[in-house]
Amino acid sequence: MDAKSGGSSGLSVVGELVSQPHGGALRHFPPGVSGNPGGKSAERERLREAMTEFGDEMILIIVDLARHSVEDSVRVKAATYLMDQIVGKALVAVSGPNGGPLKLDAKELYDRLAGVMARAAK
Repeated sequence: MDAKSGGSSGLSVVGELVSQPHGGALRHFPPGVSGNPGGKSAERERLREAMTEFGDEMILIIVDLARHSVEDSVRVKAATYLMDQIVGKALVAVSGPNGGPLKLDAKELYDRLAGVMARAAK
């Protein structure tokens, strides 16, 4: 495998960036080097601890909403949320036209996502 071309993977290494077939680029990190050397932020850890501290109370609030809300939509959303957390969300089958295989074009998906992100940034 050639270090510059990336071998048969279709990826090419340009300096520290790895060009992707769809035209984007990812940062290439050598083995043993983290892409996030600072680890999780202290603020994120404090948020997780606060959520853990109030978790039981939040569950009781959601159960109360599922049982007693006057709005049907709120009861359904609360019950659905609880079931999703307990059982997991239902699997959704994905198929292409007429139930055939789904064919994805990575470049087209990348371009569409870039367009959505550009519109959202305005």
